[in-house]
Amino acid sequence: MGVKKISLSLICYLSVILASAQMVSSEKADTTAAFKPVDVIEIPSKSADATRDINQIKRSLLKPEQLEKIKTGNSSTLNLIDSLIVQEKNIELTLFNKRHLINKRSVWNQRLQQLETIQERISLHLKQNEDLAMKAEAIGDTWSKIGRSISAEETDSVVKANIIEVVTKNDTLLNQLHQQRSILLEIQDKTISKSEQITSILERIENKLDQERHNIFARTKVDFSNLLNKNQYISAQKVLQKSLMIESRLLEDYMKDKHSEALLFIVILVSGMILFRQTRKAIIRKGILDIDSYYAQQFKLLLTAHYSTAFVLFIWLSALLFPNQPLLFKDGIRIIICIPLTILLYRLINKKLFSVIVILFFLIFVQSIINLFPPNHMAYRLYLLIAILLELFVMIRIKMVVKTNTFNSKLLSTLVNKFLILAIGIIVMVIILGLFGYIVLTELVVNVVLANAFSISLLFVSMLIVNGLLELLFSMERVKHLKVVQHYGEGVKNRLIQFVSIATPALVLYIILASVGFDEPVINAIKSSITYQFKFGEISFSIEDIIFLVLTLSLSIFLSNVVKVILEEDVLSRTKLGKGLPHTISLMAKYAIITIGVTFAFSVAGFRMENFAILIGAFGVGIGFGLQNIFNNLVSGFILLFERPIKIDDVIEVGQLRGRVRSIGIRSSVVRTFDGAEVIVPNGQLISNEVINWTHSDQIRRYEVFVGVAYGSDVEKVRGILEEQIKKHKDILDFPEPDVLFINMGDSSLDFRMLYWVSKVRQGINIQSDITQMVYDALNKEGISIPFPQRDIHIIKDKG
Repeated sequence: MGVKKISLSLICYLSVILASAQMVSSEKADTTAAFKPVDVIEIPSKSADATRDINQIKRSLLKPEQLEKIKTGNSSTLNLIDSLIVQEKNIELTLFNKRHLINKRSVWNQRLQQLETIQERISLHLKQNEDLAMKAEAIGDTWSKIGRSISAEETDSVVKANIIEVVTKNDTLLNQLHQQRSILLEIQDKTISKSEQITSILERIENKLDQERHNIFARTKVDFSNLLNKNQYISAQKVLQKSLMIESRLLEDYMKDKHSEALLFIVILVSGMILFRQTRKAIIRKGILDIDSYYAQQFKLLLTAHYSTAFVLFIWLSALLFPNQPLLFKDGIRIIICIPLTILLYRLINKKLFSVIVILFFLIFVQSIINLFPPNHMAYRLYLLIAILLELFVMIRIKMVVKTNTFNSKLLSTLVNKFLILAIGIIVMVIILGLFGYIVLTELVVNVVLANAFSISLLFVSMLIVNGLLELLFSMERVKHLKVVQHYGEGVKNRLIQFVSIATPALVLYIILASVGFDEPVINAIKSSITYQFKFGEISFSIEDIIFLVLTLSLSIFLSNVVKVILEEDVLSRTKLGKGLPHTISLMAKYAIITIGVTFAFSVAGFRMENFAILIGAFGVGIGFGLQNIFNNLVSGFILLFERPIKIDDVIEVGQLRGRVRSIGIRSSVVRTFDGAEVIVPNGQLISNEVINWTHSDQIRRYEVFVGVAYGSDVEKVRGILEEQIKKHKDILDFPEPDVLFINMGDSSLDFRMLYWVSKVRQGINIQSDITQMVYDALNKEGISIPFPQRDIHIIKDKG
């Protein structure tokens, strides 16, 4: 019954369409003007195509089980977040200390990241749904026009059935798309709503943290009698247990969905340890890194504790694999890494300074536990007092070591001494203020010193490891054999080491600024200065654009040179390409990279190409007048590269110039003469002038030696001797066959001409010299004289 009702309704719908098509002639005219009418005979085949398209769209739809999984999975996450949001609204943030607020911020950032992931997935599904709906609507619109374009008289039962079938399937498809879209939009709306609520919570937490940061000079009453109050310390255990339980729950909730990341981190860490152990064995066995380099020597020292070295290097992955870390997670990582850092620093630094490192790392360990106490607890305040006194001792100790061990640079030594004096003065002042109740200020100074000491130590050791790895990489035999390394290896290595060495102190400076809360103002000031737009007429640019332009152009030129060498000498040279073709391919790749780099640099830097229209026009006029020779050479360069009448290593003659082609450029080529001079030849001369190419198709060339013997010599014997000498030489080809010709009876000698072919053009002169020497020795051995020019002089005596 249901199917019959649907069919009747569709027949009525079709009848209405046909009737309206007959009644509204103007509408029909408009429709037929935009739509090509379909012959009734074609409708069955057209309907089959439309049905196939509809079925293909249906197969692209989300399956019911997929849609249900999306709905239930995201709904459970949204309901959990919703319950947490309801709980958070009833919590007063004034009850939490700074550490708890930071933990809260990490938790809500994690939840916000979950919502962003859900929103990205839903957006992809909605985009796919929209694309499919547009295709389905296009099919429906087409068949609606087909129905209006056919008169009622032409519509028989088969045509009507085909149209009804297409319309039915398309309407069903549109309903499915609409239902899926409604479900996805509902999830998206909830996700956006929860994201806004979490953003509001994060703003509240951030405002509270800002208040904490701005209250560094807040003063609290200090009751020194509480230092001897046993109840303060008896309660410490309960406070510690409670805080540890709360943060453990946060850590457990954080790691709940991080099992795969934790397993990946462990695998990478273990693999790194094994790799560094094998590296140490290879260095000892093969004698790699036996170079007089600071970073190479320090890296060899670090590899004596290869497990610690690997741990320090790969611990940086924890920041990438585990974003928005809770403070308990951070404290655990910091405590763990202090152990390998201590082992490595013992091998690197002065033993007097090492005791200072031990004190600071011990304070970091104690701080990780004490941080679980609220700031107003006496145990926490006692720790701050002891910690800042130890930090004063550390600064004085460092000052004494620096005084006895001056730096190579007098300016650097002076700056370090001034900085240490300033630091000692600040700590002494903070100790005095702390006794008067400025606890927040004391806490800030203690945390800044410890955080910076840890960060500087970690960055210093990491810099030595990275630079040592660069030294190791470029000293490996496999790498040194690469042509690109032979050309650019030393320069690339020095630049990379220089970049790491400069980036490390810059990062240290940023960490110091961040620890005192000055990072954002400084970065914003730098951004505003380099992004300021300078305007000259219609052209506007900033320092940032110029920096980006210069860096991009420099990188593209350097990359193009590296790619050219890799292609020409390391990759294409091992293929069976024709002579000179690797050079052509690599050179075109080089200029393609430069062109892409220049275009990308100017477009991203904000320089519109329309602004260079006048310059390009002036350049065109210049080509017509003063630059025709340059333009001719440029075009000739492309002709040489593509037509390849001359190739690299060809032996050519151009006028009086004779030599071997060393390189072919866009404007000019370099020919090295056999005397060792390198001649720069404009490409225009190589195209427009007559060029003799001795090695264009092959390396085979004919040479000749002229020999003269005295009159009276046996001609056949001489010919045999000469032929024998040619056959003796291993570098003379048997084919084409060599020949000896008796060419002339000269004034003083019988002249012979020896003709032979060689396959080594560059050794042709040496072979000619060998043949001449062999012929001379053979003729002398046979007693055949080689005459010199003789003249008979007749003296006529004057009769007078």
